[in-house]
Amino acid sequence: MCLIILYCNHPVSGKLKKSFLEVHKDELLPTVLDKAYELMKLAPHIPIERCRLVKYDYECHEMEQSLDCNEFQHLTIGQIMDLVGCYSLFLFLETRKENEIFEKYNAGNAFLFILDKKIRQSYYSLQEENDSLQKILHPQPDALRPLSVYESKM
Repeated sequence: MCLIILYCNHPVSGKLKKSFLEVHKDELLPTVLDKAYELMKLAPHIPIERCRLVKYDYECHEMEQSLDCNEFQHLTIGQIMDLVGCYSLFLFLETRKENEIFEKYNAGNAFLFILDKKIRQSYYSLQEENDSLQKILHPQPDALRPLSVYESKM
């Protein structure tokens, strides 16, 4: 048996949900997707055709590897675990809107960072600090003029 830690942004609540999915290592990816879909209770909110599994790094909030059924449908979850080189699997049940297409994630490429409001605020705060520091370290030419004798005594 394989224990999968499954995450999903639920389309109704908008909250990140976490569940544990236990499947046999010989189950094919489409079967695992069906079980994940049922576990996260996405029906009737989103049809299963607009869902897929993605290898996920919760600590870094990164989507690492797309596991599209059309590409991996013949692989078992055990084979996928061997392919991605892990023994415990963190998966994200990703959903899309009707007119959207899924982004492709490949291990080794740029990762998608899932930023919540606090992380964005921290990022913008750091950007402001960085901008201030840049002004101090790299002043404008006007600020580089020599001080007059009167200004240096003040």
